[in-house]
Amino acid sequence: MLKFKLHHILSAVVAVVVVGSVVYINTASYFSAEPTEQGAPTAPTSSGKNPLLSASKRDVGNWFPGTCFAEIYMKSSSYGGSLVQGCIAQTSREIKAQTGVQLSANDFRDPEVLSHFKGVYGASNPWRS
Repeated sequence: MLKFKLHHILSAVVAVVVVGSVVYINTASYFSAEPTEQGAPTAPTSSGKNPLLSASKRDVGNWFPGTCFAEIYMKSSSYGGSLVQGCIAQTSREIKAQTGVQLSANDFRDPEVLSHFKGVYGASNPWRS
C-alpha cells in the first residue's frame, strides 16, 4: 500500500514540474515587460551585428535559459516545438540585457547563425534545418 501511494505522489510531483516549466516559459514574456513612463530615458540600443554569429559555448550558457538552446536549434524540440517562441523571447531579453542588441525571431533562425553553431558544437548534432 505504501509503494502505491509513493508512486502516485512521485508521479504528481513530476507532472507539476513539467507543467510548471511549460507555463513559465510560455508566460514569462507577458509578465517581465517593465512599464516605462513617457519621456523617461531608455537604455541605449546598439546597432551592432547579431551577437549569435560570434557566440561561444560560454555565451550560449549565459544567454539561453534552461533547455532553450536545444528547443530552438535541435530537431527534437519538446512538446512539438511549442516552447520555441517563449525561448526566443527570453533569450532575446537576456542578450539585450548583456549586449544591448535587440534580436528578433528571424535573427535566431538566420542560416548563418545555425552554421556558426554547427561550427561551435559540431555538425554531427541533430540540428534543425
